[in-house]
Amino acid sequence: MDLTFKEALALFVRAKEAEGMRARTIHDYRKHIEWLTRYLSEHHPDVKVIRQLTADVIRAYVAYLKNERKPYQGAGKRERQTKGLSVNTINIRSA
Repeated sequence: MDLTFKEALALFVRAKEAEGMRARTIHDYRKHIEWLTRYLSEHHPDVKVIRQLTADVIRAYVAYLKNERKPYQGAGKRERQTKGLSVNTINIRSA
């Protein structure tokens, strides 16, 4: 079965809700997947389903976060001009 990222996220969220995970944590998971899918659509548009997500694509995403993505990108006044997220932020987003 080839699950899209949206389908996989829905299954994951249902499982976590059943486990009693906090709403804020689930919200954060949704945001992290949103950022990943946005990156994929811009940099790897051929990756449409979970099965296509390879270790090389994940490494490229981590390198993008570390070297190119601006902190608070898209967050208005909080957005910074410097590039690269902290290692801690990358670890949280790719956990």
